[in-house]
Amino acid sequence: MSRSRARLVRRLVHTAGLLFFGVWTILPLYWIVVTSIKPNLLIYREASFFPSQVTGDHFAFVLTRTPFLHYIQNSVAVTLVTTALAMIIGTLAAYAIVRLSFVGRPWVARAVVVTYLVLAGIDRQHRWLDGDLPHLHRPVRDVDDDWLLPQRAG
Repeated sequence: MSRSRARLVRRLVHTAGLLFFGVWTILPLYWIVVTSIKPNLLIYREASFFPSQVTGDHFAFVLTRTPFLHYIQNSVAVTLVTTALAMIIGTLAAYAIVRLSFVGRPWVARAVVVTYLVLAGIDRQHRWLDGDLPHLHRPVRDVDDDWLLPQRAG
């Protein structure tokens, strides 16, 4: 099999897989939306992709008779606080790894790099992305302690 033919087959397999999993993901979401705009009677009597009648009663019920908006407000608050804490802790940890000297620092830094780049390494080994995206691990492929301990270098 020639190289261009192998590339075409690989592209077709990737495209077929993406289409399959795209439909696998989108179809349930579409079904949820269609079911939410059907009247109660049609939900159980008519299993179709295109409803014959449309209603907004379910949305009105959820927004007026339940504390749904309060639940959304709580979810947004938890998300914002969690993101802020993760950013603060991550920034402080990165500063400590790069600027401070402590026992085990090289091992902690290596663990962070290995954990962050393990997916790119697996992709490179199995060629899942096949060069469509730049590999993140190339700049740190041959890392030694000089990038961890700049005061020792030079």
